[in-house]
Amino acid sequence: MKNEYLEDNNGPKLDLIDGQPREVRSPNGNVTLQVVMSENTDELLKLIVKNNDYWLNPPDDFSPLLDPGELKEFIVSRLTSESRAFMIRNREGDLVGISDIRPTGEQDRVEGEKRGIVSYYIDTDYQGHGYATDATAVATAYGLYIMHYDVMIGQTNPGNIASQRVLEKAGYEIDGTVKRKYGKDYDLVEYSYRKP
Repeated sequence: MKNEYLEDNNGPKLDLIDGQPREVRSPNGNVTLQVVMSENTDELLKLIVKNNDYWLNPPDDFSPLLDPGELKEFIVSRLTSESRAFMIRNREGDLVGISDIRPTGEQDRVEGEKRGIVSYYIDTDYQGHGYATDATAVATAYGLYIMHYDVMIGQTNPGNIASQRVLEKAGYEIDGTVKRKYGKDYDLVEYSYRKP
């Protein structure tokens, strides 16, 4: 992936937050990522509540991702110089999902590399339209070129083939299986995208 996701924005002039764009559009116009701010938490909460079954009982016996009551804490934690949460909108402006970038945890750190993790979720009504792939590609470029990560990591459950395809289509390469603890031990398939 080239820096085209950031250089080819045909939209309005970008608002900046901490010197970084608040909004980035994919070159094909399929998605726009908007930085989550306190003023759009209500809309994001509606997405989470609508998809409550997934958030509280995700597939593949994975730990709950986000309880609706933790939304504001989540947003505040992603408004740092090294983290961002994004609302994913389609070309019609509908909120179709959420993505975020954050520094890797201790267990994923590598000496001398600034490493970030990208994650994503697409509303069940909007899955199957390429939004996750486009959003992941845009978030990856944002992490590498705006937030200056050296490597972006994606981790998914071994049984989540759709998520693995998203990472592959966004240009990630498989690194292998890693063990991680999220309440309990999990095997995760790890992918990475290195800055060229």
